[in-house]
Amino acid sequence: GSAIRTAVEAVEPLVQARAHAIDVAAADEAEVCGDPVRLTQVFTNLLANAAKFTPQGGAIAVCMRPASGHVRVHVRDTGPGI
Repeated sequence: GSAIRTAVEAVEPLVQARAHAIDVAAADEAEVCGDPVRLTQVFTNLLANAAKFTPQGGAIAVCMRPASGHVRVHVRDTGPGI
């Protein structure tokens, strides 16, 4: 959960500037074996893209939870998609 929270903090100025609502649900018990710097970088890039390409006043949701020995992360926004 800390990589997600750090990424959310990093993109907060962009989210606020574009008047987005952001909802974060990150399970504290979800542990990931990996490079925390790289994980934070990946999540920051996902969230920055969501914030950039979602029209003003949109919504972004991030969910992280344990799933069968893994951790599942979903990022959803109200942008146009690819």
